[in-house]
Amino acid sequence: MKRLTSLICAVLITGAILPVHAADFTWTTGAGGNNDARWDLSANWGGAGTPNAAGDTANILANWPTTAFGTRTIQLRQIPTTVGVLNVNTSEGDAIIVLQTTQTLVFDNNGSTAEVNGASTNQLRFNAQLVATDTIAIDVAGMSAIRVDRGITGVGGVTITGDSVSTTSAAGSNDGNDVYFQSGTYDYTGETRIDSGVLQMSQHVTSLGSTSIIVNGEWDLDLTPFAAPTGYFLLPTQTLSGTGTVQMDEGVKAESRSIRSDGATVAPGDGGVGTLTVAGAGLSLTGGTFQFEVGEAASDQIVPERLYISGTPGTVVIADVPADTRKSLGTVVLFDYAGTLSGDVADLGLTLPAGWAGTLVDSGSSIDLTITELPGGTVIIFR
Repeated sequence: MKRLTSLICAVLITGAILPVHAADFTWTTGAGGNNDARWDLSANWGGAGTPNAAGDTANILANWPTTAFGTRTIQLRQIPTTVGVLNVNTSEGDAIIVLQTTQTLVFDNNGSTAEVNGASTNQLRFNAQLVATDTIAIDVAGMSAIRVDRGITGVGGVTITGDSVSTTSAAGSNDGNDVYFQSGTYDYTGETRIDSGVLQMSQHVTSLGSTSIIVNGEWDLDLTPFAAPTGYFLLPTQTLSGTGTVQMDEGVKAESRSIRSDGATVAPGDGGVGTLTVAGAGLSLTGGTFQFEVGEAASDQIVPERLYISGTPGTVVIADVPADTRKSLGTVVLFDYAGTLSGDVADLGLTLPAGWAGTLVDSGSSIDLTITELPGGTVIIFR
């Protein structure tokens, strides 16, 4: 008793809060059985015995009721509703799971990465605004798609991994429509990282807020819905980087349908030297900053289908690779374009490291950096 009293006093005096262990919930069908597409209220999210706290785990398993409607719905009764990990593994046909409310579903995993894990052939559809208190790691892992209809806000980010069972996206341009941002506002402030799979954005989603966008792998960021009328504008606060592919519309080959870099930064690689590919309509070099690491053994590259220089031209910024210091003069390919270049390379700005001299040159199939001087120069001793 003395020990318990001392512990209580210590908590009161120091203000310490004893740790609360996260709960693990598995949802089951409600009393309505096979005729209840939404389950009964006691089984819906926010009722007694359901997850609604930071760090809670929610498991949606294969024992969903079979309905004639083809859609199983979880009604959110507690607003907002909070969860740390959401596991989805439903095997009943091609049903769509709708987490439905006009308000918010919060992903808060007590400072760790929150998770959405899919493991079925069905689609998971969020018809609720998501709040990323912590970064949300979405693993589509064999689902047909995960669709977000009302946007994402918060201080966390979004990381996409896994690969869907789809063979083409809604635009028919890649190997899977894994995660689809359909509508709503996406103003979360963390980064958007696509490590595998595909993120497709509808033309109703105008931007990803201030987030940095990192694409790694093949067919990562699908922007083909931005075929009309203005292409996709990166925001001045954004950085587009990575070693993967951004897919633009292939049908109209014009700057107005390209990725517009006005004020943003495009920097190939992800923590090191790498190649970023922009397929389809291509990349506009108007008003943006394009950062390249140039080393002795390897250098960054951007591989666009087409390039455009107009209006206020952008600036190419060169940095030496710390672990691979440049020693040789000569030519380095920066933009290796497969199609055409519109505009004059001479209009681009160029910022070089201290002691470097060089120019940008259009070879007809690439924009190259011709290095004419490096720090220290070359000393030849005659005997």
